Amino acid sequence: MCLLAGFALFVAPCPAEQRAPARDEETVKAAVLVKLIQFVTWPESALPAAGKPVSLCVLEKDRWIPLLQQIVQGESLNDRPIAVTRITKAREGRQCQILVVGGAIERESMEMWQNSHVLTISDEDTFGLHTSMVSLNVESGRTRFKLNLDLAERAHLRFSAKLLQLAKVVLRGQG
Repeated sequence: MCLLAGFALFVAPCPAEQRAPARDEETVKAAVLVKLIQFVTWPESALPAAGKPVSLCVLEKDRWIPLLQQIVQGESLNDRPIAVTRITKAREGRQCQILVVGGAIERESMEMWQNSHVLTISDEDTFGLHTSMVSLNVESGRTRFKLNLDLAERAHLRFSAKLLQLAKVVLRGQG
């Protein structure tokens, strides 16, 4: 399956992916997400102890769990394995380093996660870039992403220069 060529995050689907767009679009977004997190820096105190897994949590996006579990096999973040976990309540997100959010989530939860060094990612237009740090979407058959620097800085997270160059939109001063 054609997921990523190097680290070109603007992914065009393969012909097979074009036949079943919904599922394969999610697969590509999940793969992009796992590559994208490699270019984010957390404060060392926000990461688990060496050898312990980084928590990639999923809230209200259950269909992504098997995709992410498959994609993170053999992957690591800062020499730590990545564990995919389903959470059911917003407050559980404080225990995560990465949080994939689906559906409408109240702004108070976002503020709670920001203070907890949680990278928030969404692919839903209704949730959007104003409440998540990374927004994934598909345009003209390619997966693209937008970044919200203000939200990331409030959480003391940094995006690499390479990631900033590849982003379709980088928001600053929207908070």
